[in-house]
Amino acid sequence: MNAVFRGLVALTLVAAWERHATACERAVEDGRNSKIVSPDQGRRGVAVNSRVWVGIGHTMFATTDAGFSNSIAEARTITVVGPNGEAVTGSQSLLRSDETLAFSVFTPSTALLPETTYEIRVDGELLDGFTTGVDGDTSAPAIPTVESSRVEGYVYGAYSCGQPAGVWLDVSEIDFLVAASTEAEPSVDTTALAGKVTTLSDERHIWVPAPANDGSFSVRLAQWDRMGNFSGWSEPQAFTLPRSQSTCACSQVEGADSLVCGTALALLGLGGIARRHGRRARG
Repeated sequence: MNAVFRGLVALTLVAAWERHATACERAVEDGRNSKIVSPDQGRRGVAVNSRVWVGIGHTMFATTDAGFSNSIAEARTITVVGPNGEAVTGSQSLLRSDETLAFSVFTPSTALLPETTYEIRVDGELLDGFTTGVDGDTSAPAIPTVESSRVEGYVYGAYSCGQPAGVWLDVSEIDFLVAASTEAEPSVDTTALAGKVTTLSDERHIWVPAPANDGSFSVRLAQWDRMGNFSGWSEPQAFTLPRSQSTCACSQVEGADSLVCGTALALLGLGGIARRHGRRARG
């Protein structure tokens, strides 16, 4: 019975670990494959002072692989091509985050021609196309506000890829791209769209990792619209982290919690059965 029990334990642990590790890897890989492009394909009436944004990565999974997204975004060359086949002159900058999302931003030297169709090419390959309207837009968007929040403490465990400490925020309506910073003075050039913030997202539900796994931290919010107009930073909002805790699951991957924790419960049950059989045999 002891040999059978040990065999079942080994097989169950191997199966659980392989599936769990695959789930954790998938979380990172999914983040690597996401793209955000603005202006998006076929958009009409685009402001003549619009910038071209090409993003790589995703903010749903907090990882330490931000260097991947930053290097990919930085290495890509954006070219905007007009109807005559000539490239629009301009400059390119890198706007990045501590998470996995980074943007290459192309800023035309002068306003685009009105009611004109342009192509967006990345490294020479056609990516998107858009048509301008008549006017530009220099109005600053509103500063985002927090509608709800959920603070999460650091979670660790032997069979887990872990969960960092931080806060989930639901923010007010955004024009295009929301930024969050845990720095007192964010190290980003908001006009040139260059530098780094803690989090970038084109969604209202955002994850902001804490600078440490305990204590308190503050978050400031801001946003850019598609033209690169900046809202300004909000006043800092303070959050306090709960104590760190352990877990037996990769809490950021759907389905992994029940698998690994369920495995642990199953092994406890098998252990109890083995002990009862052992007592009966000795009796």
